[in-house]
Amino acid sequence: RQIRAEGFVAEKIKTDFGGNLAYATVTRREREKLGFLMEHLETAIDVVRSVENVQVAFVIKETDHGEYKASLRSLEANVAEISQEFGGGGHVRAAGCTVKAKSIGEAAELLVKVIGKKCFEGMPRDKELLHAR
Repeated sequence: RQIRAEGFVAEKIKTDFGGNLAYATVTRREREKLGFLMEHLETAIDVVRSVENVQVAFVIKETDHGEYKASLRSLEANVAEISQEFGGGGHVRAAGCTVKAKSIGEAAELLVKVIGKKCFEGMPRDKELLHAR
């Protein structure tokens, strides 16, 4: 199941800031439909961060209680600082947090905005979200 979950996440990857940011979201409904438990998605962040040229990556997973848990990784950026914006923490290159939002899409957009401000200041957002190839 973990390998199937990784493949599922790989198909959902989106990029922004000229491919410097990659991310994916997994809703509770998707997990339930596919029979994935949260632990099957533990390595999903590794799939997202493996996209070529990506500097910052995150995965947001909706929990059974409707919370949005994010895992963040980077090559150079301090993702612990980003995570702290949402009450989380971690290490400079690997961190996590719970994003308070009304939907998983809103949670992702909140993270994208903070990452953009802290990591890609002055770099334009992609006009259209691109799926990783």
